[in-house]
Amino acid sequence: MAARYITVQYPQSHVVESEHEWQELWEAHSRDSVPEVDFSRHVLVAVFWGDHTGCSERVEGIERAVVRSGRVEVEVGPLPELGECSAGVSPYDIVEIPRTDLPVALIGEVPW
Repeated sequence: MAARYITVQYPQSHVVESEHEWQELWEAHSRDSVPEVDFSRHVLVAVFWGDHTGCSERVEGIERAVVRSGRVEVEVGPLPELGECSAGVSPYDIVEIPRTDLPVALIGEVPW
């Protein structure tokens, strides 16, 4: 999924499994058109760190997804360095993972 502009003020995380969920989440936080996702093949994992100061909006905080103990564990690392700017940013990371019947669990430094 290509990065687009989205602003989520408060820390939160989502596993998005349907077009309806995606549209609701996106439209609540962006004025851009909703990016297309093939939910028959993928689900989205979205991590939002809320309002911060820095240079970077789109970050890489989701480190990997692995199947372990009968579930997909999505490992979230710490909020990456945002730079020395004093701009207001709402850093996020959204990744597609293959659709599975296994439950998806976010682990690590997950912002809720």
